[in-house]
Amino acid sequence: MGIEPIKKVNVNEQVFEQMKQQLINGEWKPGQKLPSENELSAMFNVSRVTIRNALQKLAILGLIETYRGEGSFVAESSLGNCLNLLVPTAYLNDSILEIQEFRLMVEPGAASVAAKRASDEDVADLRNRLTRMRSLEEDLYALAQEDFAFHDQIGHITGNSLMIRTYSILTDVLRTSMEKVVAHMGPDAGYYYHSQIVEAIATHDSAGAYDIMRRHIETNIEQYMEH
Repeated sequence: MGIEPIKKVNVNEQVFEQMKQQLINGEWKPGQKLPSENELSAMFNVSRVTIRNALQKLAILGLIETYRGEGSFVAESSLGNCLNLLVPTAYLNDSILEIQEFRLMVEPGAASVAAKRASDEDVADLRNRLTRMRSLEEDLYALAQEDFAFHDQIGHITGNSLMIRTYSILTDVLRTSMEKVVAHMGPDAGYYYHSQIVEAIATHDSAGAYDIMRRHIETNIEQYMEH
């Protein structure tokens, strides 16, 4: 994709969108230094102020990194950095229902992918986590921590960097939500579904893992709403 001359309507937004598209399309590679403000100004036929505004927005999104005296560079993990924008929204949202709905949209897919990719070591690890969960039935707080770790590990088994990064960013939010859900529901429902999820992953039953995880979280939502 080449640079297109900018029409004199919504100039700031046009420049920003074109520069963002250059990054998304890989025209500007990770680690690459961007043209200088003067060069970009000439390329787009706009003022340096307009270029500077676009660069600032790209930096806020985590797509580029700017160093005084050195210029702007394409961030090495641009898409992962963008996920940092989830932080303020997530941490200001104390709705257990919304967090569970988020999990319902994400985790069945993660379980499905994990079932395709899980190694024997991954399955053994999940079984060990199940055993620890069973031993913690009298300590609901500790059980909730292990419950969260179980789901987080399934995300890691997918090997998908965006899934892993999302859970890393949302760790505190998801863990707190888990504590509240476990406190309401007790230990039995989670263990029941977790054991089935592990068996589906162990047998590489992708569709089964998806369905069981979906029913697990739907049950959480239903029982939490009843309470």
